[in-house]
Amino acid sequence: ATILVDDEKESAIDAKMTPAFGYLNLTTTPPNAPVMVNDKPIGNAPLLNYKLMSGKYLLMLKADFYKTTQEGIIIADGQTLTKAIDLPPDFGSISVQAAPVGSKVLIDGKAVGVSPLFVKQIAVGSHKVRIESGEHYEPIETTLFVGLGETQVIQTSLKERIGSLMITSNPPGAIIKIDGAGYKLTSGESAKTPIKLSRVWAGKRTVSLEMPGYASAKQDVVVRENELKPLQFTLNKMVFIKPRDQALWRSAVVPGFGQAYSTRYKVGAGYLAGEVVLYFILQNQKRLYEKYQNAYLIEREDYRSVIGTSEELKVIWEHVQDSYNKMDNQYKKQQLVTGAMVGLYLWNIADAYLFMPKIGEKHVSVYPTIDGFALRLEAELP
Repeated sequence: ATILVDDEKESAIDAKMTPAFGYLNLTTTPPNAPVMVNDKPIGNAPLLNYKLMSGKYLLMLKADFYKTTQEGIIIADGQTLTKAIDLPPDFGSISVQAAPVGSKVLIDGKAVGVSPLFVKQIAVGSHKVRIESGEHYEPIETTLFVGLGETQVIQTSLKERIGSLMITSNPPGAIIKIDGAGYKLTSGESAKTPIKLSRVWAGKRTVSLEMPGYASAKQDVVVRENELKPLQFTLNKMVFIKPRDQALWRSAVVPGFGQAYSTRYKVGAGYLAGEVVLYFILQNQKRLYEKYQNAYLIEREDYRSVIGTSEELKVIWEHVQDSYNKMDNQYKKQQLVTGAMVGLYLWNIADAYLFMPKIGEKHVSVYPTIDGFALRLEAELP
């Protein structure tokens, strides 16, 4: 508006201002859809009282699994525009039923879960689906097209990667382990040689055989799919030996260890405890002997330095003799304890050798025989 003002007159102006902006309230389905106004991001729906200058605008809404939606709006001066926009869905679904249960499912290279699996929303179009379950199964890959509102179903079983082994041994009857675990038959019994195992996982496997009285044997083998692999084992007879001299030298090094080696733990503990107790008694006897010896030497020097009557010298000499007797008695006790220690030590060695238990599985060392050599064993009697 144009206003004319006369220099000689007063003019009153009554003007009312009109705001040049308005507000936008926006909700969407699905919620949290990103909102752009004239290609400029302004946030995610819902919007409440979002201020815009008056004029025309182009709204653009985008959301995963929904079609992009555009709509023109007009913001009037001082007015609030309220809009609720539903984005058209643009997704389908995929259902995966695969054996074994727990197989990993990847869609377009991205892990989405394990079977059984229902992917509720996936973009319309072609997708590559891969199902895998470790080295024991062959993976499956397929490409499928998911239409709008459509559910594609994949129902399959992964093919096992298995081969066969024909295992024999000399002597027969050995228990079979594969990769450290006992191979169980359908009856629940342990597999024993000779036998054909028709279901062995393909790949590098370690086959081992165990049999009482024989050294265990093992072989590394590569099992190939749909192939029969023969394996032949020769088991070596075990020889059970526990020489007496092993118990003897152990007791010679530490009293009681030879008995413990022969599983006579209580006897061994008794010898060790006896030697320890005698050792501390001997140390105490040595201290007492030194005490009496010092007392005797002092009194003997005093006697030599005293000048007195024969009666006085006689009394002092009696004290010297008494000190000597105490020292001598203590020396004999010390020697007695020393003799007891030596005697117990020697008897401990003899005991370890003479009273070795009879050879049995609980106290034997095991040595495998070697093919082509003979080993003769003779019983070692006490």
